[in-house]
Amino acid sequence: NHVSRSYEINVADGKITLDVKLHLVGDVTGDGRVNVGDTARVYSHVRKTAVITDEYLLKVADVSGDGRVNVGDTAKVYSHVRKTSLLW
Repeated sequence: NHVSRSYEINVADGKITLDVKLHLVGDVTGDGRVNVGDTARVYSHVRKTAVITDEYLLKVADVSGDGRVNVGDTAKVYSHVRKTSLLW
């Protein structure tokens, strides 16, 4: 139910700690839930009024998995919020 993340880290000596936040598919706002705020955020990106530039958040918003964030993704997130068609 989460969108994966990967990092490549080269460490010569010592110890490294990397905190990583994973998002649910469709949880663009990162609050741990898919709700109307996520629908609005995806729709704002599609309308180009508030474009998502973060690569990871674009993957989170692309709920159809076709490599693009479009009105279909907005509809799928909204359907999940209404519980008419769940994302997972």
